[in-house]
Amino acid sequence: MSAFEPWVRDFLLAGTRTGALATVRADSSPHVKPVWFTLDGDVLVFNTHRDSVAGKALLRDQRVAIAVDEPVPPFSFVLLRGRVEISTDPAQLRLGAGRIGGSPRSASWPPVTSPSDRWPPLAPGAEGRRR
Repeated sequence: MSAFEPWVRDFLLAGTRTGALATVRADSSPHVKPVWFTLDGDVLVFNTHRDSVAGKALLRDQRVAIAVDEPVPPFSFVLLRGRVEISTDPAQLRLGAGRIGGSPRSASWPPVTSPSDRWPPLAPGAEGRRR
């Protein structure tokens, strides 16, 4: 069974979306930055440099939240929370970056498109909104 409901997967993979990645700085203040991402099965894949504010925060505390929204009506969104798994393997990083950027070598990960009018309403208790 998938960790994502089908409508969440469709929403996350519809076109090119930017997620707002939230981390916690060393002084406990919040930090939010935009990230491009893709899915690898039930894993959301994104990258950031280890020396960036977000990279340093993730090395210290792997808890994150990522909000992905639709900036046009009906202004739907999905909020994901969890822990990151950090990879420093250059081959894995190149592959992930290519898939996020749509490299032709990553053709095994085609984008899924789904018109927003096909997304079903949220199930009770789901995090997100559909108007």
